[in-house]
Amino acid sequence: MIRTALALLTLALFAAALPAQAQDSAPRFVEGQHYRVLKPAQPTNVPPGKVEVVDMFWYGCGGCYMLSPYLEAWAKNKPEAAEYVRMPAPLNPAWQPHARLYFATKALGIEEQTHAAIFNEYHVERNPLNTIDSMVAFLGRYDVPEDQAREALTSFSVDAEVRAAQVRAGRYRLTFVPAVVINGKYVVSADQPGGPATVPEVINYLVEREAAR
Repeated sequence: MIRTALALLTLALFAAALPAQAQDSAPRFVEGQHYRVLKPAQPTNVPPGKVEVVDMFWYGCGGCYMLSPYLEAWAKNKPEAAEYVRMPAPLNPAWQPHARLYFATKALGIEEQTHAAIFNEYHVERNPLNTIDSMVAFLGRYDVPEDQAREALTSFSVDAEVRAAQVRAGRYRLTFVPAVVINGKYVVSADQPGGPATVPEVINYLVEREAAR
């Protein structure tokens, strides 16, 4: 009788624990809510063992402006496996000048100094930076001579980078930004539950998932 009672008690305790265990094991982030899956998966351009995290943005996008500080903070303490890549998304002709400006700053070696500043210039200072002259003037604040700025903005290499960014955005089937693409397989948007502040957590979840494969 005592053994039977103990056995029944053990079974009851185990059964009571099952819902909590199931809840604990359930993923915090859910496909279709916090991210979408790219089918088919797209190729990446990072070393073996790394998980590519591509930040697709447009400087004129309000959502990108809001998300950018969270991504910059994340990048400073990102998982070891993550390889962070900024990539402007020239989804239409009006967005191409900003893609050109980004790739010019990268070619000039001032990307880290200017990335947040360009967002600020557009959204706070109301300077659209959509002509070569306005971009040259902006780059001049970073001690880039006018001829060097014009050369970078109109170079063949920057043209090629803009075209490559268009191709990549097309492969990801993007119709909007901001979008963060993890390892060519998952797309995270700032409008997912939790908003921009949750995006770094979703990124880390997917990076860990990919790194464990």
